[in-house]
Amino acid sequence: WDTVLSGLVTGTTVFNIVCLSFSLDFEPDSPVWYVIELVCALVFVLEVVAKVTKMGWRQYLGGDTRLWNFVDCLVTFLSVVDVSLTTVQMLSASSMGDGAAARLVLLLRALRLTRVIRVIKLLHTPIFQNLVNMLTGFLLGLPALFWVVVLFLIVLFIFGLAFRIMWGPAEGQDLMSVCGHPDLIVQAGVIVEEECRAKLHWIYGEVFFGSVGHSMFTTFRFMLGDYQSKTGVSLAVVFSEGYGTPFRLAFAVGMILVVFGLFNIVTAIFVDSTISGLKHNDAMRKYALQYEGKYVKGKLTELAMRIGELVFERTACGRSSAMTGTTSTSAFNHTRRSLWTPMAEDRSVRLDSIALTCDEFVEVMEDVRIRALLRDLDVEMYNAAGFFDTFDGDESGTVTIPEMIQAIVRLRGEV
Repeated sequence: WDTVLSGLVTGTTVFNIVCLSFSLDFEPDSPVWYVIELVCALVFVLEVVAKVTKMGWRQYLGGDTRLWNFVDCLVTFLSVVDVSLTTVQMLSASSMGDGAAARLVLLLRALRLTRVIRVIKLLHTPIFQNLVNMLTGFLLGLPALFWVVVLFLIVLFIFGLAFRIMWGPAEGQDLMSVCGHPDLIVQAGVIVEEECRAKLHWIYGEVFFGSVGHSMFTTFRFMLGDYQSKTGVSLAVVFSEGYGTPFRLAFAVGMILVVFGLFNIVTAIFVDSTISGLKHNDAMRKYALQYEGKYVKGKLTELAMRIGELVFERTACGRSSAMTGTTSTSAFNHTRRSLWTPMAEDRSVRLDSIALTCDEFVEVMEDVRIRALLRDLDVEMYNAAGFFDTFDGDESGTVTIPEMIQAIVRLRGEV
């Protein structure tokens, strides 16, 4: 049942998002998109109702999956509001004033923008587990990524400052006001003074290294392999021809340091940080599962022992009443000790022999400690009689301790 519901919701979410993208470009006012949105909203509502019916409000809002359940409720609420307002718009389009219609359209656009939130629902499905791992790795690598940005800014500032000093304009230099933009000078057929052509690299220096900020951005472009001006002129060629060997040497050394040094170091740090974070998460998840397994085992053992106590106490009371006609405290304690002593010697045999009828099962489930243990195991017993058939796996009319443990494990979703 859970697998079918999960598959239905996942398919509906994907289909809804795909239809949203098409509805923006192809006949946005078509009623087909409204019908699709209505059906998807009904599926989301069905999911919430089914989960609440199965888990109960307390477990649904306070269990381990409460955050995902909150996302489901938010997505469902927005879908219902979206469909409701769209219905109002369709039914009262002719009678609504221009101002009210415009406000309703703006509200609907805002709600349609929130449909993107439905993508989050996909992260909770097993089929997208690898995508979740990638996003988790990215989030774990964000601290390292922050320091990568800081390192890049420092490197860009150092190189930008150096390039500004070496290839930027000197104090009082303003060749662009005399010669014009350097891209116009290199165009064929444009007549300019020879002095301007000779100082072309100086003029390009004014454009791309005219300030420390411009120099830093140009350096960043060089790191990414972008060496062209607005019209496609190669800056590396222009500066190489103008400054000669000093530029070629500085450019080559700088690119080697950045591409083969800085980039590789940054990649290694980011990858190492991400992998270390994922390994730590996996280790913590394994520890949590191990702890949960021990915890559940301990609670199930405690539950079985408490049921044994109740059964033997009930038997003791019955035997004491049959022998004396009373249920005095001394007689009850004496009989309880006599019955419990052999149980300590062969506990597993005595517990396995317990078989509760429906009335006995209901009576046991009303015990305060039994209810507390079941809550610790994430099982709410609101109607014990209604759960009897669930616990009676072989339909024999009685519930044994092994059957009860198997039913609790199934209710927890662990098998």
